Amino acid sequence: MERQQGTRVGIDPGSPFCRLIDAAIEACRDSRESLAQLEQGLVELRDDRLGGAAPRPLGGPERKLHWQHFYRTAQVLKRALADARAEAYRAAVDEQGFTITGLTTYAGNSRQHVSRMVAKGREALEALEAHTE
Repeated sequence: MERQQGTRVGIDPGSPFCRLIDAAIEACRDSRESLAQLEQGLVELRDDRLGGAAPRPLGGPERKLHWQHFYRTAQVLKRALADARAEAYRAAVDEQGFTITGLTTYAGNSRQHVSRMVAKGREALEALEAHTE
């Protein structure tokens, strides 16, 4: 079934797409909090030096932990965004009635790209369902 461009169909807030978007939103929050901790550590380091404190390494155990946490949250965010994007392609085909060809035209991407994204969306859905069982 070819879906008409511009037709809107609401989705359930508990749908896989919404759950994956919620995971991306949570990853954004975690990244923002982690980045704020990292920033605060750098501000303190600068302020200490401006106040006449002796030079010290840019880091130290606490800042290193902040950096590692930020890096981990950034990786989670990257994965969450990729999964949510792929789920949008999968849902368009599997639930909303788009064909690969129709979605290729609608999204302005190659058929190969759309097919790959639909497959990744199916993998993300399987992982989400396995995680929630």
